Amino acid sequence: MLPTLFLLANFTKTPANDTQVSCSVSGLPGPIRNWLKSLSIPLTAPVYWATAGEKPGAENGLTITKGRFVYKTRVLFQSGETVFIEHRGQGINEKGVFVLDVDVKGGTPKLPSNADVKFPDFEEMFVKTRVGEISSSSQ
Repeated sequence: MLPTLFLLANFTKTPANDTQVSCSVSGLPGPIRNWLKSLSIPLTAPVYWATAGEKPGAENGLTITKGRFVYKTRVLFQSGETVFIEHRGQGINEKGVFVLDVDVKGGTPKLPSNADVKFPDFEEMFVKTRVGEISSSSQ
């Protein structure tokens, strides 16, 4: 069982009008933190997707969905473990904060605290399928 975790994301506009995003997850006890190192990319990917810079003719996920979406990820490890992650965007609250609930289920390899976790290239593709709807795939 995982304790209640908090994913905090900060968005800052740069002088070049790009959006700089930083994410952190807090509330993880030591051993679980080490085991979840390998999930940092799929845990935070929807934050980047939702807030990607927009260009003419290309809206980001937050604009398309108004912050209300379900984003499901399945992570398969070579050692046989599988983790399912479900992100549920709840929209923008009255304080202007984007609210995102995340459920994590399954198991990860038990990594020692000194493990050097390396991530292979991560690729995502998003296609706007209709008004307010996006289909995606990643690898």
